[in-house]
Amino acid sequence: EREVTVTRRANGGLGIIISEDNLIGGNEGQPQLKVNDFVVGVDGERLNGRYLGDVLPDKGPGPYVFAVASPATDLGPTLSNSPSKRAKTAADTHGVHGVPRSKKRKSEDD
Repeated sequence: EREVTVTRRANGGLGIIISEDNLIGGNEGQPQLKVNDFVVGVDGERLNGRYLGDVLPDKGPGPYVFAVASPATDLGPTLSNSPSKRAKTAADTHGVHGVPRSKKRKSEDD
């Protein structure tokens, strides 16, 4: 596990695509994050199964310190080989403080 400082881009987004299980699926804005990394905490707080986009609004505008686990080294073969849940992409989601959140999930919350 490692700590990564993440800042918002000029447009207010983080520049990452993240799945419901906090797996990085794409990255255009945070060179220190890698595709297939898992975000397991933010600013010293463990996510414990919560979606990153639900936690960030309480953290303010950033920058943030993400605790990140790499599947092959930190999580072992079981998780590194398992597919992530529905990936959230910029094309089919709207941003929640820079982290995409699926339309389906939003309607489930309403």
